Amino acid sequence: LEALRNQNPWERTRKVPEVLSKSVRRPLAEELWQTMLQNPYRFQMVLGPRRVGKTVALYQTVQSLIEHGIPSDKLWFLRLDHPLLMHYELGPWAKSLIAKFGGTDESPLYLFLDEVNYSNNWDKWLKTFFDERWPVRVIATSSSTAALRNRTVESGVGRWSEQFLMPYSYSEFLSLQKADITMPQSHGDLFGTLNAAVEAKVNYAPQHS
Repeated sequence: LEALRNQNPWERTRKVPEVLSKSVRRPLAEELWQTMLQNPYRFQMVLGPRRVGKTVALYQTVQSLIEHGIPSDKLWFLRLDHPLLMHYELGPWAKSLIAKFGGTDESPLYLFLDEVNYSNNWDKWLKTFFDERWPVRVIATSSSTAALRNRTVESGVGRWSEQFLMPYSYSEFLSLQKADITMPQSHGDLFGTLNAAVEAKVNYAPQHS
């Protein structure tokens, strides 16, 4: 319980520490919180290599949900590769949190399951949450994409959507540099669009130290 509370300081402060959420937001983080509110009955699975920002995207999603009125004690982050948490299955965790903090269809718990593949029977529990309509909304991450494949075919269809987070993209780099980019219009075919992109003026001058 202490390890769980240490992972969720916003339960008391209503703010995710900046050391966790960072100041620059990935585009996926901007989409996830809206997806959770607009399409709450479809779970989200964020896949990608290690060190690309999956965990940070979860923290940023937590902060956005707090800012948009979700009570902070309904938002629970579980780092499932934590040595004190990885030996417990998801069902008992969810039951305990629902019992302590409440959970209804109108006011569900939001579970952020980081490195979900470390939890035994995680796919069966997500299937159970979905099929039995437990009052939970789920975003999970995993770096072991190959290890998930044989499980998601049966359990995941219609129950969760997969989002792929890749390393920093060129468009994100330009956005960070505050480049003034003129996006070309579509010209009906690939050649016309690419030709317009080549001719488009991009007012970008990289900064050299």
